Amino acid sequence: MDKIEILQKDLKLTQEALLLATQVNAYKTSFLGRISHELRCHLSSLLSLHQLIIADLCEDPAEEREFINQAYKAGCKLMKIIEDISTVSKLEYGSIALNIQPLPARDFFHDLYNLIYLPIHNKHIKLNLIFPSNELVLYTDSKRLLTALVILVETAINHISTGVIDIWVQEKTNQIVVNLSLPLVSEYWLKQDSFPYLKSNFTKEELREFTDKISLSPSLKIELVKNILGSMGGSLDINQAGTKTEIKFLLPLETISYL
Repeated sequence: MDKIEILQKDLKLTQEALLLATQVNAYKTSFLGRISHELRCHLSSLLSLHQLIIADLCEDPAEEREFINQAYKAGCKLMKIIEDISTVSKLEYGSIALNIQPLPARDFFHDLYNLIYLPIHNKHIKLNLIFPSNELVLYTDSKRLLTALVILVETAINHISTGVIDIWVQEKTNQIVVNLSLPLVSEYWLKQDSFPYLKSNFTKEELREFTDKISLSPSLKIELVKNILGSMGGSLDINQAGTKTEIKFLLPLETISYL
């Protein structure tokens, strides 16, 4: 491979990292918008309950204890929301180099749940996320894998109002499979489109315009996820199952181990 081919390959990887960064940035903006509403609701409840107690408006000690208990529950919900905000930092943000590290699969699914439960709950969509066993450990770039799953789940959530989203893991002879079942027909994901790659000699103004106008179709998000998995030695498989799309994240056996 000559220098020109190497540079062209590096440019393609950089552009894909840029596309990934824009998708994560869009998700973070949406996530923080939703989470700020939850913060205001629980904080308002907490302050109102304390105001009743401070103003001595409780009818008796039993009612005061009930208000204190409600305030404690509101505080616990606030703490959970703060933890969810910190989980967002675990999403990949456009780096090129891989970072393969061991991670308990159960912890990975916990992070995934924290990132997707709120928009799913707000849409009244049912989430069936089956946590794997405590022994299973993923050897992968967890940020990239987490980002890939979030991209597809978020895309589906934005286009449905009811249904069930199923996520589970299968262990097979030569691979581990992360399954994602979404209530959308496969044609939604498979319409052919092309990546909005920049030309090689772009200016700063063209780069800024490129990033401002990026809006990937579902099929391009599939291609982006395929590239993410491919960089880790994995692949993506899509099939139609009735009115649902079955998406399989196929990871090679050498990316898993047991404690």
